[in-house]
Amino acid sequence: MRSVLALQGGVLGGFVAEEKMTVRPDDRGYTGLTISPPLVADDVVIDDLVARVDRVADRVDAWLAENQ
Repeated sequence: MRSVLALQGGVLGGFVAEEKMTVRPDDRGYTGLTISPPLVADDVVIDDLVARVDRVADRVDAWLAENQ
């Protein structure tokens, strides 16, 4: 549980910031990911966004494996 709190407390934000992405806190009681591409986005933009999300997810997985 401590590692999850550390992840939420800043580690995840660092991973996201390094990928030049932003996150918004959500107080509705669920954990989710909101992706907001530009209204006009081609395949290149979407592929880039998905790659960034994948890199963050991979880093989170690795961080949790090392810190549990």
